[in-house]
Formats: sequence, structure tokens, C-alpha cells
Amino acid sequence: MNAMSNRYTSIIDTETYDVVPDDTIVEIDAHLGVPIPHEQYNHPEVTVEELDLVIDQLRAVGSNEMANRMEIEQRHLEHNDDHIFRFTALELAKIVVPLSIAKTKLAYQGDMDSSLAISSFGRLVTESTTELMAESIKYKEIKNMKSISRDISFVDPFLVISSVQQLAFVDSHGERITKDYLVASDHVDELL
Repeated sequence: MNAMSNRYTSIIDTETYDVVPDDTIVEIDAHLGVPIPHEQYNHPEVTVEELDLVIDQLRAVGSNEMANRMEIEQRHLEHNDDHIFRFTALELAKIVVPLSIAKTKLAYQGDMDSSLAISSFGRLVTESTTELMAESIKYKEIKNMKSISRDISFVDPFLVISSVQQLAFVDSHGERITKDYLVASDHVDELL
């Protein structure tokens, strides 16, 4: 029996966002709206500094290609506050799935700044459009993780990065691994 067959997996799915062809262009423009007066609603925004943290987290989970892609968008934002991020749905998936893993890892490690930066980016993404999930990632497996919500059995990476869904690392039987065990034994990298 190989090691992969001993790993617990969840599927990636969504009930909130539409599945679109991989080459669909997704525009992330929620930050360009006009704020509603009296602080009833604040449009999402992400700063260049927050994108630095997001890029660092993409690298931390081994997604260097997408970290480089995010650096391009970061440079555009640095020179133009009204920049609209544009990704193919597949590129966005390759950013969001690793960020959902990174956000879970950060919850175990207690890194609030990086976690909040991912949430800011996540809110920006999810409030821009409902056409987010690339068809090639629907029903793909995500290893060693599951939703901690009893109502949602699948992983919706868009909900994770926008702090609506939380994931936990699990063992080969799907049992939640405690923060103390994971941090003390430094098993986080093994699970990724």
C-alpha cells in the first residue's frame, strides 16, 4: 500500500460560486465600488503590503509560479489604485487553493497578520463575481484537510480565504489533528 492511499482527502466543490471554463477571464474589481455612506458597508480592499504577505504565503506552501503571478498584479496595483486584477479561472484556482491551505496553516501557527491579509484578498475576490471556480478543480481532492463545519463536507477554497469556512488538518482516518501536536511536531510541512 503506498503512502498516498493512506491519506485522507476531501473534494473541492462549491454551492456559492459558479463553475466556469478554465480559460474564463475573472475580473477582481470589488474594490472599485462606491462606499455606502454611514459605514453600513465597506468595500473590500487589499493593500500592496497585504499582497506582500499573500505572496509570502504562496511561496511558503510551494506555489512559486502563482506567487510570481501575484507579484505582477501587485506591481500594477502599486502604480494604479484602480487596477482591476485579471486572472483566468484556472490561474485563480492555482492561487486560491494554496492560499486556503496556507490560511489553515496560519490558524495553527497563530499568524494573524498573514491570515488577515489572505482574508482581505479573499473578500476582494469573492465580492467581485460569483463566476469563480474553474471547472478543472471541481471535485479535485485536497489532501489531509477537511471542513470543520458539520454543514459543509467539502472544501470551498473561496469561502476559506474569505474566512467563511474553516479547515483543519486531519490524519489518515479523517480525525482532526490538534494544534499542539501539529506545531510541536512540526508536521505542517509533511501534510502539504
